[in-house]
Amino acid sequence: MTDNDLNQRISQLRAEIAAAEGRIAEAEKNIRQLTALQKSCNDYHTKVGDSKSKRKTKREDFIGILNQDHLVDAYGYVLDDILNGEVYNSASHNMDEIKTEVGREIERQHAIISSCRSEISRLNSSIDSLRQEAESAN
Repeated sequence: MTDNDLNQRISQLRAEIAAAEGRIAEAEKNIRQLTALQKSCNDYHTKVGDSKSKRKTKREDFIGILNQDHLVDAYGYVLDDILNGEVYNSASHNMDEIKTEVGREIERQHAIISSCRSEISRLNSSIDSLRQEAESAN
């Protein structure tokens, strides 16, 4: 290879390194956004659980205050449906699925970063080899 060929190849490898660094930056940005989403999901899930606990406590207080069995039964039925019914369970299940999916995407982004770092290392080794070749030719 001529010096010009070596320099062109080194320039090409540096451009590939820059592209890989760009992919790393994008993946890191995605991870930050996904982590924020994951935190929001966890906070929301916690708030829903806290709200459920508070409502159960209020129900118990309500039952203790009133001696109106038909009111307590009606209130209890409606509140039980809200706290333990299909809608709550479905929402809770969906939230768990979202958190799992976000976790998978974070792992995928980490894999992209790892792959890009390996690629950068390989490209840097190629540049070093080309430089040694150029030095030994001179």
